[in-house]
Amino acid sequence: MTKRFRIFLEYIPLIIILVYTFFLFKATADDGILLVWKNYIGFIFLAATITLFFVRHLFGVLALGLTLVLGFLGILSYSPGIWTMSIRLGDGAIEINSLPFQPIFLLWIAIYFIVSWPHVVGIGTKKYWDEVKSKKR
Repeated sequence: MTKRFRIFLEYIPLIIILVYTFFLFKATADDGILLVWKNYIGFIFLAATITLFFVRHLFGVLALGLTLVLGFLGILSYSPGIWTMSIRLGDGAIEINSLPFQPIFLLWIAIYFIVSWPHVVGIGTKKYWDEVKSKKR
């Protein structure tokens, strides 16, 4: 696989989010759906991610991963209807609730890790960040 094709693949999750954002704007304009604070946070992160993709590709890829994790946790959203899901265990006396999450982001995170795995491997190591500082990554 050529380097140029691999870089193209790394843009796929970003393109998916851009398409979702387009449909969010379309739904807002056509159906009168109001945006909520999670949408605005999503716009801010999307603008920062796009900027980083063109300034320094590696940081753009990492910012995209952060954006997807925040979306999964329900902190930001790119859809007009914010649909969250939580899991509850218990019979009523003792209940364990999970954090609400947006299931579509699971698919996007899976796509992200498939195409961006080389940028994520070793992220917690000193060697990784030394390579980033010396622009070898």
